[in-house]
Amino acid sequence: MKKKGSLELSINAIVILVLAITLLGLGLTFIRGLFGKATDKLGGFVDATDLDNPPTAENPISIPDTIEITAGSTRELKVGFYNKASSTKQNVEFTLNGACSPALTALKIVSPTITVKPSNAQGFKIIISVPSGTSADTYVCEIATKISTVVLATKQVFIKVVA
Repeated sequence: MKKKGSLELSINAIVILVLAITLLGLGLTFIRGLFGKATDKLGGFVDATDLDNPPTAENPISIPDTIEITAGSTRELKVGFYNKASSTKQNVEFTLNGACSPALTALKIVSPTITVKPSNAQGFKIIISVPSGTSADTYVCEIATKISTVVLATKQVFIKVVA
């Protein structure tokens, strides 16, 4: 009789162990998928060589010269930054530098912060949004790469808002 009880205990332990490992695997797969989607949605890194116009020391910001966007929508762009300084730059982000002309005050740029080693380029994704009700027009804006309030490089772009 004692042997039957110990055999049942061993089988129960094995079943519990298999269930625990299965649930752990499912949980890890779910978490990995969740973080993967978040990274793809906002600021996934892009290889600088995959950009249409990779950034260089002469042209440190790689972003299209004209960005067309529908009023009330968002647009994801692949952009790049080349660090021509002799030190690593941390927490670099793309932002709007000042105001656009004519005024486009509600333009928003969502950018991850990146680290770029000296004499290296890094590509990543940013999201530009224009609220609904924005007049259809072409706006001249200056996009900058910044660390906090320190401007590293700027580039003038045309943002064409269509209705």
